[in-house]
Amino acid sequence: MAQLFAKTLLPEVRDHLEMTGHLGDGTLSERTGAVVRSLARHDEMRSLIDHIVSDDDQLAEIAARSYYHANSFLKLVLAVGSENAWKLRLHVWHPQSEADRPPREDIHSHRWDFTTALLLGEYNAREYMIAPGDEYHHYKYTPVRADQFFSLESMGTDQLAQVFESNLPGRHGLPP
Repeated sequence: MAQLFAKTLLPEVRDHLEMTGHLGDGTLSERTGAVVRSLARHDEMRSLIDHIVSDDDQLAEIAARSYYHANSFLKLVLAVGSENAWKLRLHVWHPQSEADRPPREDIHSHRWDFTTALLLGEYNAREYMIAPGDEYHHYKYTPVRADQFFSLESMGTDQLAQVFESNLPGRHGLPP
């Protein structure tokens, strides 16, 4: 793949994503996928991380937007679009023993398109539908503010049946 960035700096990545973001109909452009795939290259990601940690102001902005997600991963919001509604996130899962894991994950889908690249490890994707199966609490998930906050309204319980599963392999780690 051709290199998209002369030097992987967050402002350059942000500008690139701003120009290539959504097509206007809520779907992502193929060019957005190319940006994410480029960032998944070890040299690009290492350059981006090195740049971020060397800039205290940028690091503070990222820290203010980031948080530890209820599904047991660190959600680092690296950049946010101003022209288009997009976010560049880095999700970091820390290995946990079975005893330390929450008993159940927050099963959910996303109401928006997204592009992803696995840098390390693997991802097990499952899809469910309301059908006879295990019982779960059912919530209606709606935005309170367009930029980040959501409301959960209890809808009682429903049974869910798994209808799809795929294990997506990632890369085998960043080189030292």
